[in-house]
Amino acid sequence: MPFPSFLHHDKQPARGASLLRRFNGLYKPPPTLGSLLAPKTSKKMGKQSSTLFELAQPVCISLAPRTSQDSSIYESSSSSSHSDASSSRQTLELARPVSETSAPPEACASPQRAQMRPLRPALKQGSGRFKSSSQRASTQDLHVSFLLPSRPDQDDEPSALSFHTLFAYTHLDHAPLSYDIAFPPSKQTILRRGARDPIPIEVLDEPATEPPMYTELVLHCAHFPWDIVVHPHTAIEAPASRRCGPRMPPRRRKTPITNLDVVCAVHDALSGRASGDEWGRLSTKVQRRISRSYEARCVQTGGGWDAGVRKIDWLEGRTRLVGIEMVPVKNSGQPRAMLVFKTPAA
Repeated sequence: MPFPSFLHHDKQPARGASLLRRFNGLYKPPPTLGSLLAPKTSKKMGKQSSTLFELAQPVCISLAPRTSQDSSIYESSSSSSHSDASSSRQTLELARPVSETSAPPEACASPQRAQMRPLRPALKQGSGRFKSSSQRASTQDLHVSFLLPSRPDQDDEPSALSFHTLFAYTHLDHAPLSYDIAFPPSKQTILRRGARDPIPIEVLDEPATEPPMYTELVLHCAHFPWDIVVHPHTAIEAPASRRCGPRMPPRRRKTPITNLDVVCAVHDALSGRASGDEWGRLSTKVQRRISRSYEARCVQTGGGWDAGVRKIDWLEGRTRLVGIEMVPVKNSGQPRAMLVFKTPAA
């Protein structure tokens, strides 16, 4: 039986032989298969020709797919031997004769380029510390609160006391009030600081504190040892000689302490005469200073010598009320309301 023409090496090699040579160079067969592909020589018509296969029957070449074991070996191999290891794992199998196989020779698969496996494995959605969307908690079980956290006993604590802007005084921000307590409260004496214009009666009738006080308000001062207690309706019950306006009838409903109540209470408390016990508790040095203040007040007002020393003389000439400052007290949760006085402007 003559050999097929594509297996002979003549002066012009057949096209099939060149394709088979490229195939052999791309896929290296194992050593056991190399012995089957050893070329043999034969003489025909005085010419020597080499034969790659001694075919008695048609041959079909197929590629076996790479298994998972080969994939693990492929990942653990180094980059330098990557090409050699991947090519050596490809095997060539010789098919059985046509008579023993069910598929015809034409149905044999032609050589194809092996599909490259991605260098990085795909991420597994169900593995790891993160759960899939089906395993996550339902959004109906979640609750979002927009309320600010607060202490359980917050409602039991009293809110911080603050004064009206007419009295609010700090070292950086002075109050707009300017009232000389040596004179009775009136539109001519309760003035706005700097502008020297009277403060409207509507402002004086507003609550003096926040939150409003309905019982009493205690005021302190660093210049005298006694406290000044302010009650509601102090301005209404004041004598007509020192009221800012017409006498108002008592209100039926409960009213808070107003700004005018504070002004009138301070004037009434410091206009009284000092008792003998209060004068006796003072040192000689302090008594001389208060005596000089008493003399200066009588000269300024043009009278009052027979009334003697009054509590306003403890201020030593600082008779202008400019505000109320909240001063914190040690070992106490609530600050103290301290009256601030300064020397009257010229």
